[in-house]
Amino acid sequence: MKHRWVWLLLIVGGDVGLITGIHLLLLWLRYGMIAHWFPASTASGSYTLWLILTLLVAGVMLTIAGAYRLPQPFSRVSVSARLLRVIVGHIFMITLLVYLLKLRINPTAFSYSRFVVGGGWLFMFFALALWRLAIGRLQRALFRRGWATRRVAVMGPAAQAQLLIDGLQRRYWLGDQAVGLFVTDSEPFANTQFAAALPMFQCATLQEATDLAAKLKIERIWLAMLPDEAAEQLLQLLDAPSLPVTWAIDSSGFERCLPLLIDKLAIDNSTEQAEALMTQLLKRVSHEQEPLAFPRIAFVGLRGIPASYGGIERYVEELSVRLARLGYRVAVYCRPHYSQQRGQYKGVTLRHLPCLNTKHLETISHTALATLHLLFMEDDIVHYQALGPSLLVWLPRLCGHKTVVTVQGADWQRAKWGPVAKTVLKTGEWAAVHLPHQTIAVSCALQQYYRQQYQRQVVYIPNGVNRAVPQPPHYIRTLGLKTGNYILTVGRLTPEKGYHTLIQAYRRINTDKMLVIAGGSSHTAAYVDQLHRLAHGASIIFTGYVYKQTLAELYSNAYLFVSASEVEGLPLTLLEALSFGVKVLASDIPAHQEVLSGHQHTFRAGSQQSLTMALQLMLNASKANRVTAAELHPCIVDRYSWKRVTEDTERLYQTLLASH
Repeated sequence: MKHRWVWLLLIVGGDVGLITGIHLLLLWLRYGMIAHWFPASTASGSYTLWLILTLLVAGVMLTIAGAYRLPQPFSRVSVSARLLRVIVGHIFMITLLVYLLKLRINPTAFSYSRFVVGGGWLFMFFALALWRLAIGRLQRALFRRGWATRRVAVMGPAAQAQLLIDGLQRRYWLGDQAVGLFVTDSEPFANTQFAAALPMFQCATLQEATDLAAKLKIERIWLAMLPDEAAEQLLQLLDAPSLPVTWAIDSSGFERCLPLLIDKLAIDNSTEQAEALMTQLLKRVSHEQEPLAFPRIAFVGLRGIPASYGGIERYVEELSVRLARLGYRVAVYCRPHYSQQRGQYKGVTLRHLPCLNTKHLETISHTALATLHLLFMEDDIVHYQALGPSLLVWLPRLCGHKTVVTVQGADWQRAKWGPVAKTVLKTGEWAAVHLPHQTIAVSCALQQYYRQQYQRQVVYIPNGVNRAVPQPPHYIRTLGLKTGNYILTVGRLTPEKGYHTLIQAYRRINTDKMLVIAGGSSHTAAYVDQLHRLAHGASIIFTGYVYKQTLAELYSNAYLFVSASEVEGLPLTLLEALSFGVKVLASDIPAHQEVLSGHQHTFRAGSQQSLTMALQLMLNASKANRVTAAELHPCIVDRYSWKRVTEDTERLYQTLLASH
């Protein structure tokens, strides 16, 4: 950033002027004059020391929060997050200091008007925020005109260099204006795509680039190379006695080539010499800035990851881990009773917050705390899950975060909820399509429902499934099972999943195959007890929650998979069963029909008689006439691949970030 001290003085001067002006204005509004500014003893105390304390503490808190660290983006997200941290710390510190002064000196002299004090904090937040947003607009305007910027060139293969140039354009606050492209490959000169962008020059060596930069009055050269190429170029800087330009590399790119640098230096030098050369190199190369930094994404509204049960948790785990591999900085808000892992999981940051672990308050209490916590973070995108959490999506959007909601189903239709909860979830449904920047529906049926019900366009991105890895029978033997001698159903034990209907139908058929129910309670203990009573005396096994390899083993060796659900969005368990090539029998709800496309048997949802007949038919069918999932397997794995889900979601994120 060019003229950094000028910008810093401008920001600090504005802060001091605004804080002083706000308190003088509030004093005038409260007392009709500013006599209480002076240290004369009055009933309401002197405000001179108050202002001094306010300015000192504000300066300290702003510095700690990084508000004076330049360059930085003065966007709504970063400004609101940092200033919220500052104001909360300011309130705590000022309250503590005033309390101590009251004890030590004179209680009367430090009795301040609540209007002045409270108004000062409130107006200070908005004034400092608006001031920084104005600075950000000024920086953007100057950058577009090429004023107060540093002339830079980008060196590397044309395709990678173009990415870095785009990054510098988006991060205008760095103050680096690309005016030339030093390409290290020859192909782009025959490609018109690059010909119209910036002046291009062929530069194969460091010396060529340095000479050309001096001729073009370029102040800095950015390296946009693969790690091994960047390491070779950086090592050449050690041999150059003096350079008319400075060199820079993206911080993430520097981290990737750092091991190569250390290895190359260690080959020809002792450990001490290598460390000295490395220190010298770090002084010559700027590597703290991130023009290619990937966005920050936070997932809210789920129990947490790694997933042990729950479709939403599986969805977020698969998506977040893949996004982290691509370079995105991903965080997932977790509930402590569900997610035992701390720190990071496969590159994803886990943020644990407490919740009220009850049926009606668990989700909303955790989401409320997570949303408040988000306001202090600088995440670019906040991705909410399900209808209930969507009620709070407006708050991060108000602070400048891009917001997305994924709807996994019509939750208000689930039988476990009472009238009040259903009303709240119905309101959440309205919020899910009206309040976020974008809404994702996991099935075409949901997409069509929202289009007809709310006249809103939502994006269709389905759930995904991994390629199945069949598992030999080990765990199932401990349950007394063998390959092909059991019917399987998987999911949380809740009424809308239709397990009571399945158990009643199973008891009426003639079969030697057992029924395995893999799943556990979801604040539905009474319903689970009912299922155990219905299953008493029958060949029915309740495994509890199973996942990962154990669940894969159950799928691999099942004779038939049954889904009796009455309400679904796009069931992951059905996709998983089909990916293992298991025969499927499912209720005729739209979500099931969308996946099966008429290739599998269905029965009337909620009908015990229809399910009984369908079960008996599937069990009696000869092997030659039996419809299997084999013909569905290739298209299921292709159409519902997690790779495609990640690509579609990433495309949606990029579209949101590109919009203003």
